[in-house]
Amino acid sequence: MDLSKIKKRNNSIATTESKSVAEFIVKGDARPNQKQKSTMVGFRFDENTLDGLNKLTTETGKTRITIIRASLLAFESLSDSEKARFLIQVMT
Repeated sequence: MDLSKIKKRNNSIATTESKSVAEFIVKGDARPNQKQKSTMVGFRFDENTLDGLNKLTTETGKTRITIIRASLLAFESLSDSEKARFLIQVMT
């Protein structure tokens, strides 16, 4: 049995997998093409909300806007009753 052929084959598989992983990472790091124009929006937070947002940014290493976008996505996925419960909680 010729072991050199097996080693060459294993090396080529590893190289192919490395290239696939590298390509995947590059695609993930690329900025998405934004066809929609973004709009600057300003709003105010009370101190507790801002402290909570800053705590999340520190814990996750993500930006404020990323945390807010993720929160919006999570809120949109809630049922109507869960949305109502959170809205009542925030308003009191």
